[in-house]
Amino acid sequence: MTTVFAASAPEVHYKAETYKGSYLMPIEGRATPSRVVGQALDESLAKELWESTERIIEEKLGSNWRGQ
Repeated sequence: MTTVFAASAPEVHYKAETYKGSYLMPIEGRATPSRVVGQALDESLAKELWESTERIIEEKLGSNWRGQ
């Protein structure tokens, strides 16, 4: 629903500056604009997330999950 709202709601068109560059988060049945928080820009957290994700995938799918 959030994607449909972003693509079609007149509110997004008429309040473009409010929605521009925002993430839309579904809160109480309504898409609410949210700005990027500091943690989303933290490169060390991004690296940790990437490595953790790869480790979990490898645990579930085995060491050849990348097709190598």
